[in-house]
Amino acid sequence: YGLIPRLNAAGRMGDATLALELLISDESAHSAHYAELLELLNQQRRDIEAQLILEASRQAEARYVGQHILVLADEDWHEGVKGIAASRLAKRFGIPVIVFTLDGDEARGSGRSVGTVNLFQAVSSCEDLTLRYGGHEEAVGVTVHRQMIAVFKDRMEQILADEPREHFHPALDVDVRLKLAEIDVDGIAELQKLEPFGQENKQPLFVSTNIFLKSARAVGVAKNHLSCVLSDGFNDVAAIYFNCPNIDTLLGHEGLIDVIYNLCVDTWNGLTKPKALIKQINPVVRVKDEGSAQRQIVDITDHPPRSGDRAFWRKLAREDGARLTTALQEALIGPDCVLHEAQSLALHHLHMRESVLTVMATG
Repeated sequence: YGLIPRLNAAGRMGDATLALELLISDESAHSAHYAELLELLNQQRRDIEAQLILEASRQAEARYVGQHILVLADEDWHEGVKGIAASRLAKRFGIPVIVFTLDGDEARGSGRSVGTVNLFQAVSSCEDLTLRYGGHEEAVGVTVHRQMIAVFKDRMEQILADEPREHFHPALDVDVRLKLAEIDVDGIAELQKLEPFGQENKQPLFVSTNIFLKSARAVGVAKNHLSCVLSDGFNDVAAIYFNCPNIDTLLGHEGLIDVIYNLCVDTWNGLTKPKALIKQINPVVRVKDEGSAQRQIVDITDHPPRSGDRAFWRKLAREDGARLTTALQEALIGPDCVLHEAQSLALHHLHMRESVLTVMATG
């Protein structure tokens, strides 16, 4: 996280040979010179990136109305960092994003996907609208005539509208449920024997439930990383959530959470301790197979209460939010039950997207 962004900055800002010169230099004076140049380039990259993300975010917020892809374009967006902006926005909105730079008659785009949506395949289906394209399932580069952006966007929306919802938000398989007390440096050292991790040997994923955040703060130049401590009241584990999508909400969150994470060893000032690299906060967790340690993240509609199926609840949620509440009430507590005042108040706060804890005695 210290060296790689600076090496990448050379290519992103236009001259990758600076990184090469640093790597092959045999003299410390030359190395220091190129390192200083890369540091300056990386700072420029950060400033340009922050401005591009701000402008693209405003455009995305104005245009997003529940579609399956966002296609954004502007005259002045820097070629080298638009892919980073696409990646950030894709994570934030949960749909693929393509960010175009307009240059004369051409629009040159960089796109990032989400979940298991094959963005390259979708772009390939629009080949007749493109001047050139390339990439893979998760990331693409595509160039179209400037006047064809709207047509390209509409075609991509039609193609991705047929993608199942779970492709955008796939179930997240977790390997082991851990108590924070079970996390230590020796255990992580054992996990490291499974390296190298990669596409066909994924890093083990863990979940800890019913814990809470301590010392949460925003860090990084853009204040978009969440530094915190995971705690169960007795045991603490340092943690970081890079590019946290809902950092503002989590900074003020005081309730219990479930956290999904990888583990690593962090050494700082001579002190070595475990650290959690957070992948998700506040999911709903259920046991996929009681006979194994596999876990899976699901939403409530996977197993609707008492009657109906997933499609029923989806349709109801889209078309009639008030009826959805009534239907859930009927399924959970019966058709003739009247909500208590506290229950109605809790539902109101949930509707306002607030965090709610309601305690009701039995009987």
